[in-house]
Amino acid sequence: MHFTNKQDVGFSPTFAKASSLGRVITYLPKGMTKIQQLCPNGYKKLKHLYFEKQSGRYVAVFKKSHTDAGWVSLEKGLCGANVPIKEYSCRMSKDFMYGQNLEWNTFYKGLARHGGKPVFWIWK
Repeated sequence: MHFTNKQDVGFSPTFAKASSLGRVITYLPKGMTKIQQLCPNGYKKLKHLYFEKQSGRYVAVFKKSHTDAGWVSLEKGLCGANVPIKEYSCRMSKDFMYGQNLEWNTFYKGLARHGGKPVFWIWK
């Protein structure tokens, strides 16, 4: 995932693969109208994703916070969101990393949180 802002939530080219996993829906009032039209039965279940600094690390939260990432799904397939994003602890620091599968990286291998289940889904 790649979130860049002045709070330094971002993508690590050293410890993650440099490729796009997918997209979140950015908040635009008329953009939400389009989502309502495309997904009339599910758009109310979409959640606004933020990152919040907790104990020195950034954590994905679904309440208003200072780092706005956009809208995501908490259910696989809802409104077409099918890219699972998991949360991983790091062996070398207290940071969390978010990605589809970080088992290839020894810093995160075997450290998927939440029982290895996705925290949210995004769009391809």
